[in-house]
Amino acid sequence: MKSAILSIVQFINDFVYIYPLFMSFAWIFGAILFFIRRERSNQYAPKLDSYPLCSIIIPCHNEEDNIKKQ
Repeated sequence: MKSAILSIVQFINDFVYIYPLFMSFAWIFGAILFFIRRERSNQYAPKLDSYPLCSIIIPCHNEEDNIKKQ
């Protein structure tokens, strides 16, 4: 009985501590691979003759459908 309880406690311990640690390393490794394979191209903003004093940023995502409806 004591052995079964210890194995359950060990499983819970592994699941609570070891699994998130392993998954965090997996996510970090995946992000590094993604950056190296896809995001590493050196794309810079185009050079302008003169730069504006103010920028207006409008947050939107996939608004093409909504603009077509209006």
